[in-house]
Amino acid sequence: KHVMDKHKSIFPDDKELNKILKTVDKVERSLKTISDKFFEDGEASEREVTGVARVGDLAKSLLLKGDKNVHLVVMCSKKPTEKLLENLTQSLKKQLEETVEVKTENCDDANNQQSTEKKCEVTSEVKISGFFVKTESCDIKVTLTSTLLRRNDGEEEGGEDPAKPETEDENNTE
Repeated sequence: KHVMDKHKSIFPDDKELNKILKTVDKVERSLKTISDKFFEDGEASEREVTGVARVGDLAKSLLLKGDKNVHLVVMCSKKPTEKLLENLTQSLKKQLEETVEVKTENCDDANNQQSTEKKCEVTSEVKISGFFVKTESCDIKVTLTSTLLRRNDGEEEGGEDPAKPETEDENNTE
């Protein structure tokens, strides 16, 4: 009984947890939609963005009461570039704005009070090869990565920083 009481005191209540999970789900769905658009618009035979994964405390259901920082990882088929990061950031801003506008247009005046969410703030951060999505309910850190960034056994440790996205000039030289 003591353990269950302690668990209740540190685990977020359902309302708080649901807000975080809904926000994360909205970002994940938006990234999926963006990936589909990129694939349809592009000439490449494979997707640039192949998946999104929840990592850290959120993935393991270890969020504590008051935790508002969660982490997602976007898997890319190629090494992430600054151009891809910028395209994803801009597309996500537009996608999240559209979903908020659609919600408020489809609601009656009585329900409109509940549905008015603060808009999501999306900021790009090249140093971490990702971006942040800040909302009222949580702050989501989204990092771009690829399996191509793994170090090979024969590779020296003094090589380039794998977390830093490549610039377009570096892509053209390879």
